[in-house]
Amino acid sequence: MATGSPTPWSKQRSFLVLAVIIAVAATLRFGFAANKSLVLDEFHSYFHASRSSVDSFFQTLRLDNHPPLSFAMISASRSIFGESELALRLPAILFGLTELLLVARIAKLLGLNRGRLLAVALLAASSLHLDFSTQVRMYALHALAVTGLVEAILSTLSIQPNESTAMPRTRIALWLTVGMLNHYFFVQYAFWIAVAGLIATRLDWKRLRVFVFPTVCAAVLCLPWYATGFREQLGHELPPGGDNIGVKALGEAFVHMFFLNVRLGGETLRQVFICSGILTFLSAVIGCLMFFARSNTGRDRAGPIFVATIAFWVPVATTVTAALFARAGFTWHYVLPSAAALAIFAAHFADQSRLGRAVVSFAIASAFALSILNAMSPGTENFRGAVKLVLDQLQPGDAVVSVEWQPPLFPQGQPYNYYSTRVGLMNNAPQLLPMNGGFSVAWPEDLLRHQRVWVLSSRLPNQALLLRTLRENFEQVSSERFGFQPTVLLFALR
Repeated sequence: MATGSPTPWSKQRSFLVLAVIIAVAATLRFGFAANKSLVLDEFHSYFHASRSSVDSFFQTLRLDNHPPLSFAMISASRSIFGESELALRLPAILFGLTELLLVARIAKLLGLNRGRLLAVALLAASSLHLDFSTQVRMYALHALAVTGLVEAILSTLSIQPNESTAMPRTRIALWLTVGMLNHYFFVQYAFWIAVAGLIATRLDWKRLRVFVFPTVCAAVLCLPWYATGFREQLGHELPPGGDNIGVKALGEAFVHMFFLNVRLGGETLRQVFICSGILTFLSAVIGCLMFFARSNTGRDRAGPIFVATIAFWVPVATTVTAALFARAGFTWHYVLPSAAALAIFAAHFADQSRLGRAVVSFAIASAFALSILNAMSPGTENFRGAVKLVLDQLQPGDAVVSVEWQPPLFPQGQPYNYYSTRVGLMNNAPQLLPMNGGFSVAWPEDLLRHQRVWVLSSRLPNQALLLRTLRENFEQVSSERFGFQPTVLLFALR
């Protein structure tokens, strides 16, 4: 699919520039991961990854909404490197950096020259990619699996008839297995990639049959989980993450592919970031059209068809699916894999015109600036800062309650228990008052034995029983937010 090869000098220059991009991306991600507090969803992953045995791991996982692979990898990193934020986030960082390399490979297969580096730089600068390739979650691996699958398919289609397809077909089986055992949303991507394959090959069985064996292998490897754990998960009522469904949410998703948390720049920069996000999307649209305009054969169109499906169609189709089926769900990080495809199309626009280079270069600079602001901010859920405040101002005899509005599967007080031993302020941080399995303390009369009660709350409704009980018996002294959700409340006896 490539159209010509660069000179040896340009190959060397391209390698050096790519190395610099990866180094900058790695530095930003490692710094981000080491300095940011874990958010509540990351404590959900930590809960699964810290189970004491294989049996307890799968027992609790069956009550959740996710396959086992990402949690198993986090558990492995925890066993090897410890429980620091960086150790827990290391798998996601490595997955995100690997995806950047695969984007360079796909761009090369599609014939991009200088645009290959711009595609990598744009994805590396994305604040959405930065955020979710540094989270103790499954989304970096989700994006990597989709991007890896596309690279393997395009590599298979580009091989000459007298060459072996064993290696790319093995990668197809690998990425299908990884994707399906990592996140159920991958199945939607895989389905539409398969449809794109039928269109791209025009139902040519001679070209399609090479994909049968790796697909069957992946299905066999995934069958044990889907026949057991997945079936049990379907039977419970735990809702999916993400219920902001509609045309507006879809449009925001396309902007947030590269510009997440635009509020961090203040009102002026916020408008600049939003405009940059729109320009990036339009650049991807133009780049896509340019691809199809220059494609003279079905083989030339195969690559753009796959990438266009991921970039544009899957977010639209999954929005419709989420609107029709309550268990589907939709949120920006579910469609994170589409960011790589959009970056490739935008880079093609840059590869073909000076205007494109100017627009995409501006988008990269804007996205990188926003990523820097994200890295410098205290984070969207600063549990570390919340726990530090409590321990800083704690007095003898104070009680501490930590409660999070979340599914009953996950234990209360994980953020406090994790950070109270890590903020370096106390050797013997006080134990939390025990909870009753819901969202209040097990014995409410225990509250009255203390002069002051600290409540570290996340997403707890204002009319929850715990807060009503405290207001009836105590005077609220202070309240401080630490990001979107964590709130520290101090109550004292009247």
